Amino acid sequence: MRIPVSALEADVIALEKALFETAVGDICAYKTLSDAIGRDVKDARYLVLKAIKRLNNEHGCLFSVVFRVGYKRLESSEFHAVGKLTRAKI
Repeated sequence: MRIPVSALEADVIALEKALFETAVGDICAYKTLSDAIGRDVKDARYLVLKAIKRLNNEHGCLFSVVFRVGYKRLESSEFHAVGKLTRAKI
């Protein structure tokens, strides 16, 4: 079953909010993100990436993946740690 575009946009906004509310240096767990959209975020990774891209474009927020935990909001001193491939996409 396809999910309507309006519902997907609402999910992206909910993910943006959850990620943006994460304090700098803290980790936003997959469970927190899943709770925000009411389904397993691992099945909707593309929505998380869209939310992260928006936050980067609008607020300059950067996140890195913490394997099997979630996404860490990076401090400005950690920006250099973002990989070359990631920098090319920003």
